[in-house]
Amino acid sequence: MEIGTLQQMSNSNQNIDLSLVIPCFNGAATIGELLEALANQTWSKPWEVIIANNGSTDNTLDIVAKYQGRIPNLRVVDASQRRGAPHALNVGVAAARGENIASCDADDVVGDGYIRAIGEALEKHDFVACRLDMRKLNPDWLIAGRKFPQDTETQKYWYPPFLAHAGGGTIGVKRRLWQSLNGVDETLKYLYDTDFCFRLQLAGTALEFVPEAIIHIRLREGLKAIYRQARCWGEDNVALYKRYRPHGMPKLSRRAGLAAWRQILRVLPRYRRMDSSSRAQFVWSLAWRIGRLKGSLKYGVFAL
Repeated sequence: MEIGTLQQMSNSNQNIDLSLVIPCFNGAATIGELLEALANQTWSKPWEVIIANNGSTDNTLDIVAKYQGRIPNLRVVDASQRRGAPHALNVGVAAARGENIASCDADDVVGDGYIRAIGEALEKHDFVACRLDMRKLNPDWLIAGRKFPQDTETQKYWYPPFLAHAGGGTIGVKRRLWQSLNGVDETLKYLYDTDFCFRLQLAGTALEFVPEAIIHIRLREGLKAIYRQARCWGEDNVALYKRYRPHGMPKLSRRAGLAAWRQILRVLPRYRRMDSSSRAQFVWSLAWRIGRLKGSLKYGVFAL
């Protein structure tokens, strides 16, 4: 199937109230479940779904094609010029026709009534974050003992304490505000969403929590995938630390950072005796600290 088949604009001249942008790279294993959930969404106002294809080489586009006609104003845009979700998101928003923009990751699933809830929220607020659910798409062992981010409120940036934030696949924002910041920062591969939240709030726009809009998120399940994600997040955390210290982010304690490493080393000998849940949590903590060490060396700051 030619990409151009799905890149054509809808023949309708109707105004679009809400554009949902989905960055996607090789999402064949999960995007069908997301699209099925979107096909069952209803709202009284016009909305569209944009798949920002980041160079997929699997049959993602074939799956998307099956939902033509089932999802209002569904189309694909080519976002393959640069690999990475930030670039795909920027390309998708640039192609969007709505004045209200929402986003969703290709491996997550929107909850019942999501489109209506996020659309109505953006009629009242300029910048919103939906509620996240980890229970539906993940095994019990993976979520045991984990805090649920964005379950009851926006996420709290805690190391060090700073502004509220939300995952990039969970936010909604006015197009004019997106454009005022020139979109997300593509130099950040992972925490571009946190950076965007910080920049918009520092510019004077509050981030509002919308519990009625729910997205079911899919966590990394294999230990290698957990390790890689946590390490990358830790490294980008240091980039944000260096970037936002001049904007009021508190200084990190050297003592606390070194104490955290001592705790990791104390627990390490028990790794082989851990159950699956404890092992996943330990791998996450270790990888996050390794990422922070790497970031400290890369950016020339102490942020262990």
